[in-house]
Amino acid sequence: MTSKQIYFLLSDGFSLSLEDNFQLLMDLLDQAPPATSVVKTIPWLLWSIWKNRNAILFAATQESPSRIVQLAEEEAHLSLMLGLHGIAMVSVRDLHFENVSIASDHKDTIAAISSPNQWPRYRYLLEEIKELAQSFSMVVFEEEQVSTNSIARDIAKSVLRFGQFQSYLALGGPAWLHERLYREAALNQ
Repeated sequence: MTSKQIYFLLSDGFSLSLEDNFQLLMDLLDQAPPATSVVKTIPWLLWSIWKNRNAILFAATQESPSRIVQLAEEEAHLSLMLGLHGIAMVSVRDLHFENVSIASDHKDTIAAISSPNQWPRYRYLLEEIKELAQSFSMVVFEEEQVSTNSIARDIAKSVLRFGQFQSYLALGGPAWLHERLYREAALNQ
């Protein structure tokens, strides 16, 4: 469930009461399975509601509820992407790699890593990534097209879809994977 879906669950939208909105989101959080996007988005939605409350009180302005939801989803997604890059760097460091190239199809993630001063909201995560980058002789962050990682994406989807959390690739992998790899190799020759 996305934050937009949460918003539309309510027939009248969010209440004017901060406490009621907070309670509603906490109730939804209690009902949501831990891996859903609700769990990932609610903290950002709460933060956006709080900032909007302050804008109403101190600046006599406010964002529309749909804009609040949109900002919360964007911030949750970017925060997740930055966190994943940090996790990837820790893993690669622990494997004692010296030269690292990390690619993402999420343009804002690469922009934030490349120009951290333009993204002050994510300062903590970006500083962690910068500190981790110093562990390597060379680190390059690159933007990739979604299609570039289509095989990796399909492997991840198949693992989640069929619950094969052990490395089934070590056992030779599924037939569709072999076919895709052969096709891609033929295209690149």
